[in-house]
Amino acid sequence: MKIYAPDYYNEFSCIADKCKHSCCIGWEIDIDDYTFGLYKDIGGELGKKLSQNIVTNEDNVHSFKLCEGERCPFLNEKGLCELILEKGEDILCDICNDHPRFRNFYSDRTEMGLGLCCEAVSELICGREKKTVIIFLTDDGISEDAPDDYEEYLYETKETAIAIMQDRSIPYSEREMKLLPDIKYHSNKEIYDILFPLERLSAQWDDMLSALLTESRAVLSDYDTLKEQLAVYFIFRHLNYNTYDVEKTLKFALFSVNAIMTIAKSRYGESPTSSEIADTARMYSAEIEYSDCNIDGIINNL
Repeated sequence: MKIYAPDYYNEFSCIADKCKHSCCIGWEIDIDDYTFGLYKDIGGELGKKLSQNIVTNEDNVHSFKLCEGERCPFLNEKGLCELILEKGEDILCDICNDHPRFRNFYSDRTEMGLGLCCEAVSELICGREKKTVIIFLTDDGISEDAPDDYEEYLYETKETAIAIMQDRSIPYSEREMKLLPDIKYHSNKEIYDILFPLERLSAQWDDMLSALLTESRAVLSDYDTLKEQLAVYFIFRHLNYNTYDVEKTLKFALFSVNAIMTIAKSRYGESPTSSEIADTARMYSAEIEYSDCNIDGIINNL
């Protein structure tokens, strides 16, 4: 099976204790069965701490019992993982080892990417100047089937959509209209009305959305390259085999870009830096992309 990824994929590395928004805080961390078996065989003080801090629910799903502040019990005071420090990275469960990566599976390929919810990834994507290219990364040796008609259609649509959003001969706003001639630009209040009723992860998100109501209009007219990078990310990630409506998914991608830029202006003022926009993108991703209900809620409103 051939694996494809954005050309920046191998530039990513976890910044560990330097991260201000650790994925070891505030996230439910499920443990796969294989790793759970490894943990049961660990002895000594570490094994004792593992047994005291893993819970199993009624569906037999194992997870770490979060501590005060919703911290993973193995995240030490320096922001480092005690499991890695004692046993190395091979001891991590699948979620911890894989995050913030995501995968879209097809008959003849797998597309891999990096999720914006990670601070390092959002900085990487929002700070890029050159066009993102989807490249052949590797072949995992698993046999593949021929793509079906719908997959071929998705490949062609995704390639065309990305090419349109990367056409730097015209402004970003014209690229949006070229991709979706009936695109709707939402006011601050409309963005608020779409996002606020959704389920949320953090109280800070409430404050950021509420700030939209103090601004009459917050669309940023420049930042074309940064918006392009975000649009390519959302198209690559969300236009996949599970897509039930291609046009609505493209609308979701462009809405996400404009929502991020609008919230960033409401949050930071007229000229937010790329890092400030990256932090807004990180929070938007954490709040929206990891909840199917939230994604569907936005798509249904578009």
